[in-house]
Amino acid sequence: MARTLVNVSATIFALMLIVRALFTYIYPGKLPFNLAIIDWLVVIAGSGAAISSIFCFIKKRYPDTAEFLPMFSTVCYVIVLIGYAILRYTPAYQTSLSIMVTGMLVGMGWWIQCITSAANTRRSHTLNMIINTRTSPEYQKQLRNSTKFYRGMRYVPQELSECAATRIKKNTRT
Repeated sequence: MARTLVNVSATIFALMLIVRALFTYIYPGKLPFNLAIIDWLVVIAGSGAAISSIFCFIKKRYPDTAEFLPMFSTVCYVIVLIGYAILRYTPAYQTSLSIMVTGMLVGMGWWIQCITSAANTRRSHTLNMIINTRTSPEYQKQLRNSTKFYRGMRYVPQELSECAATRIKKNTRT
């Protein structure tokens, strides 16, 4: 779904750039509509394509982030549109915009780091539990009780050793 959104947004973005260039250089006279409409469409399509492609990259690279990633993508999209509006119509608020964008990026970085470190902790815990279980005296005792010890320091499961013992007995009788 997101990959389709990337393709559609990128196509619309390219078309809007062509339309903008067409009305800027080929038909620079009076237009029946305001050129700012095309500019807004370029920003909407371009930011949609960029944020959707970043969404796909993060979702593929960090699958643990898939739960809240749509919310953060929406927040990024809205901030890009608000940023464009501030830069275009009220440049006096550029400082507020930079603080808002910086806060958003820091928050997203912290969130992704938290999710990936939690996933790594879970994996590490699972591995430690397996290793601790295998090296515990209780596990070793149960292993010895359930297997027979053969030459060459090899343990064989009890079922296999019983099966082999019955075959050996049958072969020695004949």
